Amino acid sequence: MLQQMFGERGLVLNSVATFDNALLGRAMLEAGVGLGLVREDYALQAERQGSVALSPLAHAQYPSYLVHLASRRDDPLIRAFLEATTDVWPELRLAKPLA
Repeated sequence: MLQQMFGERGLVLNSVATFDNALLGRAMLEAGVGLGLVREDYALQAERQGSVALSPLAHAQYPSYLVHLASRRDDPLIRAFLEATTDVWPELRLAKPLA
């Protein structure tokens, strides 16, 4: 997403650090280590707390996926989780309907 957002503006991304943990990313942002893309709810909470400033320049949307082992397709726990997920997020589309 960052490559696309920068590229659309004719800019080259100079990534000096990456992370795969939301708490670590937020800590890096709050410590002043550059810019970051974070979930909207986290961004708004951090802004309310005064620890970050949101940029009016970009707002990105991207697909999210819930995945599980194919062999657990009929596992009652997996099925219950998927059903609960669609109850919480009615706009969520399942790739394959639950049979």
